[in-house]
Amino acid sequence: PADSSESPALNHAITLHVWSREGGKAEAMEAISALRASLHNAALSVSGHRLVLLNVVYADIFLSPDARATQGLMRLRAITETA
Repeated sequence: PADSSESPALNHAITLHVWSREGGKAEAMEAISALRASLHNAALSVSGHRLVLLNVVYADIFLSPDARATQGLMRLRAITETA
């Protein structure tokens, strides 16, 4: 919950992952950059809710645990209010 002055609000934590085996770090970074450009401060429609805020709070690129792929990770914060 993240109540606002007008209506009950919800605080959401969203984690997105991308992997690249062939394109490596450059491909994973390109995917994360495209996600950031599309989602940071986006005015998305959410059924039954009003999106108040959508921000990227963290993004990084690193070698996956099996060392066979490059992984990109992005965390977003969203706040919605009931419509």
